[in-house]
Amino acid sequence: MILLIFCLTEQNNENNSNQDDIKQQITPFDAVLSLGAWCQVGSVIKNKSLQLIESPFNNFGFQIWENVIDILKYRFKNYWNISNLYIGQPITEHSCKYKDMRQIYQVYDSHYAGYSNHHFDVSDNSQTNLTTYTSFKTRQKLLIDVFLKQCQVMNYVCFVLKAMSTKTETQVSEKDLVRLYQILKYIRQDKPFQLRLSVPPLLYESTLEIIIKNNLLDIRLFTWTQQWNYDADSDEWKSMLQDIQLSSNHQQQIEQIIDINNLPFSTVQLYLNS
Repeated sequence: MILLIFCLTEQNNENNSNQDDIKQQITPFDAVLSLGAWCQVGSVIKNKSLQLIESPFNNFGFQIWENVIDILKYRFKNYWNISNLYIGQPITEHSCKYKDMRQIYQVYDSHYAGYSNHHFDVSDNSQTNLTTYTSFKTRQKLLIDVFLKQCQVMNYVCFVLKAMSTKTETQVSEKDLVRLYQILKYIRQDKPFQLRLSVPPLLYESTLEIIIKNNLLDIRLFTWTQQWNYDADSDEWKSMLQDIQLSSNHQQQIEQIIDINNLPFSTVQLYLNS
């Protein structure tokens, strides 16, 4: 019953005494990591200054959000491998307002039903050859390595996931949610974490029932109403992210797990976030 009241107040944004008590007990996170399932999540987290290094889920989209679970389960195996990629038509990079407008090849990953709309500039690639793929893959491997290390060694991690599918109607099943929770728990090696999960309003009550039934106490539930929402100041993102605080030494912790030819952290950060 306590969890039910807590989650309902999150949805309705009620400022009652219970929420005030919760805010006073906030424990800072050592890392905030996007799990997608679309690039807006990472963009908003970045805009809110809640990440120093991008997540390997940033700037990608997945037609079926549940594929994120398998990506985590298999530790990014076959993630954006060249043999699984299909090069589509050029598009204007328009959805990510934090980047300059440019012509990009839309690239599809058949293994995880993923889309890249931000990586392969038309001026450097063609529809028959992704010339910049090697540098793209090198950067992705480093991002994955940093992501998994943060999952393993950081004391307290916040994962952020917007459950949104575009190929089919968005669904959140008990099997998938429990599986995701168990995988995150395994990756974290039983270290504490929190999953901030956003679902369509029609799925809120059924998802809440799953959380309560399976005692998934590390999940905080929210709702989204707009598919392509990059407005970090919108009610959706304010509700989901406004009370997140980072630990005072989170940068030092990240610096300790990054070692790329002994380069300065600022140089590595610029490269990985490019």
